[in-house]
Amino acid sequence: MEYPDESQVLQSIPVEDEPAYVPPAANAAPNGGASDPTLDFADETLEFDPEASAFTRAAPPPESLAPYRAKLTLGPKGLTTVNDPVAKKILYTMAQVRVELIADKTGSDAFKGTRKDNPYTFDNATSMLFGGTSRIRGILVEALKQTIGNPTHRGQGEAILRALASEPQCRVTIRWKARCENCSVKKTATTPKKDVQLLGERNFPQKADKSHIPVWQCKECKADIPAVWEVVAYLPA
Repeated sequence: MEYPDESQVLQSIPVEDEPAYVPPAANAAPNGGASDPTLDFADETLEFDPEASAFTRAAPPPESLAPYRAKLTLGPKGLTTVNDPVAKKILYTMAQVRVELIADKTGSDAFKGTRKDNPYTFDNATSMLFGGTSRIRGILVEALKQTIGNPTHRGQGEAILRALASEPQCRVTIRWKARCENCSVKKTATTPKKDVQLLGERNFPQKADKSHIPVWQCKECKADIPAVWEVVAYLPA
């Protein structure tokens, strides 16, 4: 079988003239959609912090001050489902929990430092069974002391929505984490999972005063990865 010459194939593809650039209207939608002249910005005046930097990130709260008292609410992604496209069934539900730290184990909020807001993170809690329980059940039963009437995936999802609506409080333990997304690999049918990350505050570079630098240099690509924090466990308030 003879393959056509590549230059002939490319020449046979019609090329349209590039449209002239038209600047967006003053009221154009930020996402590039159709503009709506009846809409306006929710906040016309923004209050900037003169000391804030868009290129630096505050250090995560110290692990040594845990457990922290935290307020739990529903994150912007809400409650979603993870589906099996082949079997056309729902595998489990997942709730994005917004975890906002209020006070450390001594009752102080000094861990905030110069921050004007409370540190927070998002935790994707699922109804998937692991070790005989699930993360959603752990939050509801172990931390919030609530019951799950219907121990199904749907029942757990409905229960966590009801619980988070009241913005409950509990205590949480946390962990520093830095993950290199460029060098990490997700598991596929042909590729094993590979996590290039550093876990635990004590493993980050140490200063002379025994505190830790919230930046880790990836051993593979040498990129500087800022530390974030994640919830390890939920405890009763």
